[in-house]
Amino acid sequence: MINKWSHIVLSITMMLIIFLFVFSADWRYIIKSSAVMEPQIGSRSFVTEKLRGDLDFEILIEEDGRTQEKKLTYELLRKVMEYERLQRENIAVDDQETQNYQRKTIVNEGHKFSVKIPSYSGSQELILLVSSLGRGGSSWVGELLSNISEELIYIFEPLKIITDVYESRMTPSMVTEILSIVFSCQFTKAFSEYRKVWPENFRKFPDECKGTHCFDPNILSERCRKAKTIIAKTIRLTLAHVELLMVMPNFQHLKVIYLSRDPRAQVLSRYCRQH
Repeated sequence: MINKWSHIVLSITMMLIIFLFVFSADWRYIIKSSAVMEPQIGSRSFVTEKLRGDLDFEILIEEDGRTQEKKLTYELLRKVMEYERLQRENIAVDDQETQNYQRKTIVNEGHKFSVKIPSYSGSQELILLVSSLGRGGSSWVGELLSNISEELIYIFEPLKIITDVYESRMTPSMVTEILSIVFSCQFTKAFSEYRKVWPENFRKFPDECKGTHCFDPNILSERCRKAKTIIAKTIRLTLAHVELLMVMPNFQHLKVIYLSRDPRAQVLSRYCRQH
């Protein structure tokens, strides 16, 4: 009988120890925080804390009694405010200093990747780059824009040279070099390989492309320089590929259009051609 009661008392004691061990941290935190607790808002309580140092902001942290969650929330808000402060400091930087920094970065990147940037022809009023994912509608939009005026030149998939002729993956340095050649109207031997990519396009216009007329780099360059608008269409182009071009003084008239299409239609167009 005594052993039975001893087991019961021991069991109750162990349960009390476990209970106190599990909930003591929350109770201690509630008691400790009670002095700074504000009136309850609805069914929740809030504690106002202040970030020290340069960040002089008051933040409202939801307090549910869990110390670990509170610490994580505090750290997250601190990082968000630090990011906003850095953004404000960057915005305050003088525009001229920013431009000088960008130009130095361009030069350094050019030397790093051995990118040769041709000089700008100076006659273009607009340089337009149309891009999207595969079957995203860029061909249709490019064709539509190419018929707006006779004072423009439309270049279809200039970067196919990299993947289909040279059988290489596109890198930012290669994209920068090819597009800068195209936008500067300096078609050389590299661009003459273009006919190997789309030979069927030249066979469609036998009257306009007699002999080597359409493949002469000098003729292409001259025609390009007379155009007021250059439009180039490509696919699978990321912002990393064109960010150098976007800040180059030579291409200040460059605009980028990135098309986005319903992915369901893209999948059907790519894999179900009968649709």
